[in-house]
Amino acid sequence: MYKFLIFLIALYITLLLVATLLVHKLTIVLGFTISASTFIFPFTYTIGDVVAEVYGYKVSRQMIWAAFISIFIFDMCSPLLAHLPAPTFWHLQNSYNVVLDSLPRVFMGDFIAINIGAFLNIYFISRWKILTHGQYFWLRSIGSTILGEAIFNILAFFIIFIGFMPLHAIIQAMSISYLFKIAFAFFMAYPASLLVSFLKNIEKVDNYDYSTNFNPFKLD
Repeated sequence: MYKFLIFLIALYITLLLVATLLVHKLTIVLGFTISASTFIFPFTYTIGDVVAEVYGYKVSRQMIWAAFISIFIFDMCSPLLAHLPAPTFWHLQNSYNVVLDSLPRVFMGDFIAINIGAFLNIYFISRWKILTHGQYFWLRSIGSTILGEAIFNILAFFIIFIGFMPLHAIIQAMSISYLFKIAFAFFMAYPASLLVSFLKNIEKVDNYDYSTNFNPFKLD
């Protein structure tokens, strides 16, 4: 039984839920408008890299699908429960409606964008591990994040923010978010490498996906 895998999966799902809730919270950084979820979401790619590197593609695939089920329950149940009848003395109903009513649309963006981006990320980590004989995790992590985040940002920002923000603001926020995430990938490459080495040593596992079926929908 692995010692840290459940914790990593729980942390991954928690960070995705926080990012989902904050996606429409806009903030200003150095004069640029970005989504507050930008500061949370990059950690999910780091965790995805680490889990794929140590435990393998199959475990990462199950983790991603477990996260989607959790996000679906959260995004669909939250607005439904928020619309339950409220007592007359309670005056926060509209605040809940504003925040939570957009979650089903956010889920559609997440389902498409995170699905493609997250699976591309762990696919490249796993495939490149075989090609490099397990070397250069830091470089593989940066490269897979560059590709996965590019797809995610393009799809997620247009699906989630069309109708909420002007087109030029969407493009600006998308670009700034992408640059931040790539900078974060470089910053986290060394700490993530240390974590990978620690987990491989403690867990006594270093999985190579030589015969793995990389179909994201195969859940065996």
